[in-house]
Formats: sequence, C-alpha cells, structure tokens
Amino acid sequence: MSQSANYARSAASTEAPRLTRQMVESVFVGKRYFAFEGYFSRFKSTGRYALNFSFPAFFMTYFWYFYRKMYRPGLIMLGINVVLIVATEIFGAIPFILTSIYCIFLCIFCAVCGRWHYWKHTNRCIDEARRLFPGQQGQALGWLENRGGVAIWALAVFIAMNVLVVIYVLYIMHRLRLI
Repeated sequence: MSQSANYARSAASTEAPRLTRQMVESVFVGKRYFAFEGYFSRFKSTGRYALNFSFPAFFMTYFWYFYRKMYRPGLIMLGINVVLIVATEIFGAIPFILTSIYCIFLCIFCAVCGRWHYWKHTNRCIDEARRLFPGQQGQALGWLENRGGVAIWALAVFIAMNVLVVIYVLYIMHRLRLI
C-alpha cells in the first residue's frame, strides 16, 4: 500500500491528527525522503539557503533536475548547454573555453543549489495541492505522490548517454591508434 494511501486512511479516521508538513513532504519526495529531511529542516528553520553539497547533483547536473521532476530548470540548463555546444562547433576555440567554464560552473551550481531548488519545488507543489484539493487530504496526497518522486527515465537516459560517450571516446582512441 502506498504511503499516501496510509496517510489518507489515517486522515479519514475521526481521531487522526492533521497531517504534518513533514508527512506531506515525505509523500512527495518518496522513499529517499530521509536523505533530504535534514536539509529541508535547515532550510525551513532559517527560511533561507543553507550551504550544502550534493554529489548526485554534481555528477548528473541537469539530469538530476529531470530525475527529481524539476523540468523547467533542467530544460534551461540543457538549452544553454546545447547553444554553447553548437557555438563551439560553428566558431571554434573561444566558445569551447566558454563551454568548458559553463560545464564546471554548472556542476558546482547544481551540487550547491540542487537541494535548495528541490525544497522550493516541493513547497510549491504542496501549496498547489492544497489549493487544488482544499479539505481533501487523500486526493491531495495522491496527487502529490504522483507529481513527486523520481523520473526513472532521466536516470536511464543519463546512463545511456554516458555509455555512448565512453564508446565514442574508445572508438576515437582506437582510430587514432592510442589503444
């Protein structure tokens, strides 16, 4: 049985207390809520950004945003990356340097800001669920569980792209007789 169904059933009983924000966040985030809980608490207590570093976001960059279903910022980062790659192909060395700097900046930016962005995204979705389903906790939790969690397709695409890059690099190295 899903977490939202358990919370919805307890919310429907006459003596059940109102669901806490933490319970609702855990439904939205999914199984790995424990990995975000401490960061969410720090952000919530100050209401501001708190310094942190996420290795998955560092290595996956915009794919991590897609994986966590934050599609708009992921598309913006991907779009900038594509524009820089096309500029490199057209204009050569200077855009290559800019692309390299952007990639390093992007890795650090995602690692340092990813959890903060995810907390903000979680809050927006919870607020939207409360607005869409006033007084209907069960429906709101179901909507949040469906809207939240992770997008496994993003992880699959990330792995496939990395495998293709490794194959391509090995092919080029073989053609150049480096291996």
